[in-house]
Amino acid sequence: MNKLIDQLKLILNQEELTCVITDGNGFFFKSSERGINPLYEFINGNHGPGPFYLADKIIGKAAALLCIKANIIEVYSMVVSTSAKVILNDNSIDCSFDQEVPHIMNRTQTGLCPMEGLSTGVKDPDVMLEKIGTWLRSMKSS
Repeated sequence: MNKLIDQLKLILNQEELTCVITDGNGFFFKSSERGINPLYEFINGNHGPGPFYLADKIIGKAAALLCIKANIIEVYSMVVSTSAKVILNDNSIDCSFDQEVPHIMNRTQTGLCPMEGLSTGVKDPDVMLEKIGTWLRSMKSS
């Protein structure tokens, strides 16, 4: 693990965040929002081309696809799903984690996380971004 990831991991834990992203040149994006929201917001913000480094609490398949879109080149996650790890590795994104799980479960542990279901069959980061945007808008309107 490189020093940037070590620094992000420390910030993630000390500030009780869910997501920290840096370009390694002083820019930091921080969030305490849960779920896919931080990565989605980061991609839709104006943060330059990267490359970026990410520390996150949970990385599932949908988040891994967004990492490709966001030009993230190294990831640390407390929990990573097997499919996310494969996507990150297949796209030459260095990945370290504390725990690997078969799938990301929902908050009540009664089924899959909604993003895991939404990402089924999706391989294109742009398609995933569009599906997440549609899902987030539908959640806000309900």
